[in-house]
Amino acid sequence: ETYPDPVRVVAVSDHPLTEILQNPQDGQWMDYSIEFCGGTHLSNTSEAKSFVLLSEEGIAKGVRRITAVTMEDAVASSELCKEIESRVMKAEKLEGLALEEEIKKLTPEVNEANISAAAKMKMRGVLGVYGKRVVAWKKERAAARTSEVVQDAISAAKETEGNKVVLRFDFGVDGKAAKSITGAYGKKVKDKALLLVSADESSDRFMVVAFAPKGMKDVDCKAWVMAATEGTGGKGGGKKDSAQFTVPGLEKLDSVFEKAR
Repeated sequence: ETYPDPVRVVAVSDHPLTEILQNPQDGQWMDYSIEFCGGTHLSNTSEAKSFVLLSEEGIAKGVRRITAVTMEDAVASSELCKEIESRVMKAEKLEGLALEEEIKKLTPEVNEANISAAAKMKMRGVLGVYGKRVVAWKKERAAARTSEVVQDAISAAKETEGNKVVLRFDFGVDGKAAKSITGAYGKKVKDKALLLVSADESSDRFMVVAFAPKGMKDVDCKAWVMAATEGTGGKGGGKKDSAQFTVPGLEKLDSVFEKAR
């Protein structure tokens, strides 16, 4: 890079700059910050009152940019940091859905706030740990829900005289959950096909899944689901032994359920 001659030099050191310039190669100067500077803004660092480093980033090869605030802005930043950090720490007591909702609120606040970069990194780490807890909770809930649906389906199969069981159980539009349910059902029931209807109110749609245990030849799951969802705008696919369609509009659910039966 090209610098003017003479160039302004600022040193944060207990040695005067004149002494440093007399022997610039002295290794002891590596213990201090001695920098080229376009201009100082304070006659004494005490005038800054407070200092908060907001960010440090690369802006070009070998060039880093540090952004910080001082004085009243630094005080305001510190106060904001304390307030957000307090809420992040309190969220530790939450569980399940409440924790997930709080993470959704806090994450953008932490990312966008003009607060200490170090504190921001720490809070992101804490929120990451909370996120793992939410994932674990969802897995546990899904496993319990799957078990409940399977038991209901098996009970319904025992009470059904024909070769088809139609059941509604709302677990959202979750293909993985549906696969787990039908797989577990197929291990217990060998002579009755199952059709599940599951609503997702948040997206105003529902899923229709059909499954025939291995060896059943008299039920075509794809044809069954297509007949039940005909004229609804549902989309999906499958084969004779399993099929899955998603239908928009929960107002169509009752009609599809009755057709499936």
